[in-house]
Amino acid sequence: MIHLMCRVAFDFGMLILIWLVQLIIYPSFEFTDKDAFLGWHEKYTGLITIVVLPLMLGQLGLTLYQLTYDRSWSTITCVGLIAFCWIVTFTLSVPAHNQLQSVGNELEVVRWLVLTNWLRTIAWTLVSVLSIRYFVLLSKPS
Repeated sequence: MIHLMCRVAFDFGMLILIWLVQLIIYPSFEFTDKDAFLGWHEKYTGLITIVVLPLMLGQLGLTLYQLTYDRSWSTITCVGLIAFCWIVTFTLSVPAHNQLQSVGNELEVVRWLVLTNWLRTIAWTLVSVLSIRYFVLLSKPS
C-alpha cells in the first residue's frame, strides 16, 4: 500500500506543477521583458528541470511497477497517459523552449507553448484522478 501512497503523491505533485505551469508560468512569458528574457528563461528551464524530472521519473517508475501486478484498465490507461505526456514533453514542449532560448521571447512561440501544454495538463489531470480513485477504492474496508 505504501507504493500506492507514493504514487498518489507523485501524481498529485505533477498535477499541481502542470496547472501552475499552464495558468501562471507559461502565460507570464508574454509579459517578461524581451531584454531580460534569455537569461531568465535559461535559469527557469534549469531550475524547473530539477523539480519536474524527479517527479516525472518517480511517477513513471511507480506506475510501471504497479503495472507488473495490476493490469487493470485504470493502470493501463495511466501508463498510456504518462507515455503521452512524455512524448508531448519531448516532441513539443522541449523544442518550443529550445526555440525560445535561441530566438528570444517570441509571442507566437509562447502562445504555441501554452496551447500545446493543454495536452499535458489534461492528461496529467486524468492520471491524478485515476490514481486517487484507485487508491480510494483499495483503501475501503471490504
